[in-house]
Amino acid sequence: FCWFPAMQLHLPPWLQGVQHFVLTRRWLYMALPIFTILLCLDSTVIKRPSGFLSLRVLMGWEKTQTGVPCGWDYEANWTIGLMVGASPLTLHPLAGDPSAPSLPVLTCATVTDTPVSFVADPFLVIPRDMGARDVPVASLDFWYMFYEMKNLDRVIGELGVAVSRDQGRHWEHVGTALTESFHLSFPFVLFHQETNQFIMIPETNQKHQVRLYVTSPAEFPLGWTLYQPKLFDRSYVDTSAIHFQNKWWIFTTVEYQPYLYFADDLLGSWQLHPRSPLFGRDRSIGRSGGPLFEYNGHLYRVAQNCKNYYGEGLRFFKIVRLTTTEYEEEEVGAIEPSRNPKDFFANRVHQADLHFLSEFRGQKNVWVAAVDGDVNPDDHMFFQIEGWFYRTKLLLSALLVLLCLLVFGARDR
Repeated sequence: FCWFPAMQLHLPPWLQGVQHFVLTRRWLYMALPIFTILLCLDSTVIKRPSGFLSLRVLMGWEKTQTGVPCGWDYEANWTIGLMVGASPLTLHPLAGDPSAPSLPVLTCATVTDTPVSFVADPFLVIPRDMGARDVPVASLDFWYMFYEMKNLDRVIGELGVAVSRDQGRHWEHVGTALTESFHLSFPFVLFHQETNQFIMIPETNQKHQVRLYVTSPAEFPLGWTLYQPKLFDRSYVDTSAIHFQNKWWIFTTVEYQPYLYFADDLLGSWQLHPRSPLFGRDRSIGRSGGPLFEYNGHLYRVAQNCKNYYGEGLRFFKIVRLTTTEYEEEEVGAIEPSRNPKDFFANRVHQADLHFLSEFRGQKNVWVAAVDGDVNPDDHMFFQIEGWFYRTKLLLSALLVLLCLLVFGARDR
């Protein structure tokens, strides 16, 4: 109504009074639309797509939503479950009755000290199987699960850890293992025999680095401190390392292209494999979907299938030739969403961490995998809500720009 005079419209006396109040206070009728435009730009451009969540916080709304157990999120509702098999290529959900739903063992509800919306990127750590020394005796056979958790207060990924004292039947959140000023995920953990310490190589792509963090056996699973960055100047994601045939082999990903490094000492210098990148950009197999594992004398690479959407599935590749100058692999298996709405991985799955156990709940020689999954499809209501809100904010921004132009036009007349 600030620009109605230019259109020669007649307003009721009370509305004319409001109009006069606004027009005689230029700062008011310009500040309000400018503030709204900045708010829209902040949440559609600067913070897209988390702007909707930021607006909820700004308005003092609860960070919860009906139907979501832990908190509202535009991204996903990832949980973590276990799979077992006689071999790493014959994994199936851990359920006594095949017809029973495969339920998660860790969810955002497991995290009790931080408001989180999901847990993902699981890494299972069993100190005794890693050959860890100087760990308190009671903890040698405990199972530890490291995972990404989406902190709803910071709207950023942090790394949490939980412990199980009964081979994964029940889990208790220990605390936040690592937090930084930037996003963290993919908390790959190993034990370094030579220095008798645990090493973590989390995803730190927002720093354009691959970083190594360390902690002592006495402080494990907490107490992580930065040891040193190893790679620089690129957005590396999902990095893991394995010792095989007297060398360390380090796999990482840059824009859906796998890069391979090797080293005599993981804490020493890393040398880029001459075949890197191992192949061109490929969303269906280029990004790591978990750490490498050894089976029957060969290494196996786990890759995410994101060809059509994030979490479409996992693909397994047997590395048939690996030297400091050669690399060759062949596809041998896959894990796909179950499409059973009662399963934790009903519609999406994007990481698996596999371990061979000589004994598991009374069974001998079993492969166990920690797997993350989502019951919701890629186009679930989170994405639909965010898409609707994003378009609405863009339209509102355009209308407010038009309003400002019309106000200036009315005053020029």
